[in-house]
Amino acid sequence: MFMMYSKTEGITADIDPAYSTTFNNHVVIVEQSADTQLSFVKASLAAGDTYTQSNWGGSTNTLTVEVCSITSGAPDKADVIAYVAGVTSASCGATTSAPTQAPVVTTTSAPTQAPVVTTTSAPTQAPITTTTSAAVTTTTNAPTQAPVTTTECKDSPLNMKVNKIPRNCEWVAKNTPNRCTKRGVMSHCPLTCASPVIDCTSDSTKRIQLQENDAWKSCAWVRNKKTASRCNKSGMIDTCRATCAVY
Repeated sequence: MFMMYSKTEGITADIDPAYSTTFNNHVVIVEQSADTQLSFVKASLAAGDTYTQSNWGGSTNTLTVEVCSITSGAPDKADVIAYVAGVTSASCGATTSAPTQAPVVTTTSAPTQAPVVTTTSAPTQAPITTTTSAAVTTTTNAPTQAPVTTTECKDSPLNMKVNKIPRNCEWVAKNTPNRCTKRGVMSHCPLTCASPVIDCTSDSTKRIQLQENDAWKSCAWVRNKKTASRCNKSGMIDTCRATCAVY
C-alpha cells in the first residue's frame, strides 16, 4: 500500500474528466500486491479526510491515515499522518514536511527507469570487450543487432489499460512526451516511444485486451500454460515478445 499526492497537470493533464474532480488535489491511497500486478485505489482524500483499515498486518489493530492539510505552492504540499492504533500514535498538530517528501522521490522514478537501463546495455557490451574478433563476427552480431533494428521493432496492436481506460499506441503517439512516461507504456509501444535505448524484445508489462473476446489478460497469463496456443492469438507475438519469441 502506498500514498501519492495527485494533481491533473503534467503527465496526468489528460486524465478523463470523469475522474478529475475525485483525484485532483487529493491524497490517493493505492494498494498493489507486486510491481507487475494491478493496483487498486482504496481512497481519495481531501484535507480533513480520514481512511482506516482494520486488522492491519494480520493483527487486530487499525491503521489510520489522515490528511491534515493540502497547501498550494512550489511545490504543492500535503501534510499526512499515518499510525496504527495501540502501536504508534500521531496527531496533525505534530506533523512536519519531511515525511511527505520521501514518498514522492522514491515511488516515481525508480520503477520506470531501472528496467530500461539494466536489460539492454549489459548483454551487448560484454561480448565486445571479452571475445576475439572471430567470435564477434560469427556469434555476437546477430543477437545484438536484432533488438535495435527499428524496422523489426513493432508496437503492440492490442489495447492496454492506462488509468483504467483502454488505450492503444496510436493514442500514445499523439502526445509522446507525456504519455510514454506513464508506467509500462514504453514496454507496450517501443517503436512509438523510441529513445536512445530501444528495447523491442521484452514483454509488455501492461494489461492487454484480447481481440478474440475482449478479455483483459497479461503476458504472465500467456506464459502460464498453453503458451504456443496463446501466442498464436491476434497481436500476441508483437505484445509478449520475449514469451512468444520461439513460436
